[in-house]
Amino acid sequence: MALKNKQFLYFIFVGVILSVFQLTFAQGVPQKGMLWVYWGKSLDGNARNQRILYFDFIPEDTKISNQNRISLNLSKSQQTAVLKELVLPPNFYVYQEDSVKQPAQITMGKVGTEVICDGKYYSAKLIKFEKIPKTTAKQIPDSGCIYSLIMNNDFIVKSTDSHKVNLRSQPDAHADIIKRLDDNAIVEKLKTVRKDWYLVQLKDTTTQGYVHKSQLERVD
Repeated sequence: MALKNKQFLYFIFVGVILSVFQLTFAQGVPQKGMLWVYWGKSLDGNARNQRILYFDFIPEDTKISNQNRISLNLSKSQQTAVLKELVLPPNFYVYQEDSVKQPAQITMGKVGTEVICDGKYYSAKLIKFEKIPKTTAKQIPDSGCIYSLIMNNDFIVKSTDSHKVNLRSQPDAHADIIKRLDDNAIVEKLKTVRKDWYLVQLKDTTTQGYVHKSQLERVD
């Protein structure tokens, strides 16, 4: 029994050493993968409801981050330089939504880990960014509470008069009404259309339609 316990502890020790080695090995070594730049909700309590850009890296060598995305820390000048190299969607800055992906070779600082709410998250300082033609890196789905907070795009219906809010078939005040929404109903914003209209989906349903942005308030 004592021998089995020693063997068990040995395997744990080896696993920890290998994990630390992988994280250290990534430091300063160019890694190929997919850079994913997207808008999300700021987690800074002093920047309530502010939308900011996130830069995540999905390495081809998934052992570097145990099959997790790596959140890259960039200075403002680095952000500007990287964004100049990317083909951005229309109104990327105006609407502060959408995302762009670019195969890249990334040189990072030491990959750090942090346990937040329900999982381990990985981050590193960006040292160098280079575009490459393609990558074998595969998309890692959003999971865990941290991403649910960042990607949260919920709005509360708030009528500007005493009537219910119209969910319309098109982004037009004269379009057909799909449904009349009560105040305080929760909808998820899918995208901005014609600047003043949002395509939304009713929570916990598949019903979609358009609501004028004046009738909505972002959920804190």
